[in-house]
Amino acid sequence: MRGSIYRFGNKKVADRAGIEPDEVRGKTLAVMVGPVQAKLIEKLNREALAEGEPVTEVHRQEDETDADKFQVIQSEHIPLGETLGMPASVLLISEDITEAVMEREKREKTMRELVNALVTVVDRRDPYSAHHSTRTAEVARAIAAEIGLDDILVETTDIAASLMNLGKILVPEELLTAERKLTKEERMLIRNSTLTSADLLEGIDFGGPVAQTLGQMLEFVDGSGVPNGISGDNIIKTAQICAVANTFVGLISPRSYRDGMDFTKAVDILQGDVDHQFSRGVVAALVSHIENKGGREAWEHFRVLDEGAETGSDA
Repeated sequence: MRGSIYRFGNKKVADRAGIEPDEVRGKTLAVMVGPVQAKLIEKLNREALAEGEPVTEVHRQEDETDADKFQVIQSEHIPLGETLGMPASVLLISEDITEAVMEREKREKTMRELVNALVTVVDRRDPYSAHHSTRTAEVARAIAAEIGLDDILVETTDIAASLMNLGKILVPEELLTAERKLTKEERMLIRNSTLTSADLLEGIDFGGPVAQTLGQMLEFVDGSGVPNGISGDNIIKTAQICAVANTFVGLISPRSYRDGMDFTKAVDILQGDVDHQFSRGVVAALVSHIENKGGREAWEHFRVLDEGAETGSDA
């Protein structure tokens, strides 16, 4: 294809346009795919020629008459240099990946429904932590996006934070609902339930390192955490994020012996543990989201006791 003129097109290209393959040569993009799609393709072709490297684009077209129907086309624009006196051109390879996308979205929907069901089970068994994991997941997702993690790792932080309390299903219920002060051993049992969560989820394919994230949530950046005493960037970023989000939500949430902390005090506590327990960059990303991306307004209700909810002591 040269500029907006086809030099060659296979049978699929011809069939899509309703013509014979030998009629493709010389046709304009606008004639073959319509003016709107032609404009997008020409833009991508120019990028490929300018960069001298292939450019890949995934375009999703929603059905205007049926919200549940759509088509997804993946196109690759490969620049071809000048050869045999022919000017530089672009080889366009397009593929309809609608079925693959539909299958992936169906799988993701099923996984999300499973995660939500597990969260509900934990919340019902441990009324003191109801909503905590869901709120931690919301904060963790925001931090991950603020840092610029890719979509898979953003989703990983969300799922890991949602399921971090799953291990509590193996903690005696009388400890989860106790109104007395827990012993040091009992507090450690509840805290380490995060590691149990990692063990329970090991081997399940979430599309990202969910179990690994949970298994490193109790590690400290200075190496003094558990279970392996790893430090700094050796701790997976998603675990660093979930650790900060978990502590932040715990601080601003009301307890039986105190109101939810204001954001400034909670951030001061987090910053006081920077380079010991928490990553400086992760805490900074949280602060940035609070101050610049609407986090304060979105999460202010975390500080208010939900009607009918219970509050317990920090484990």
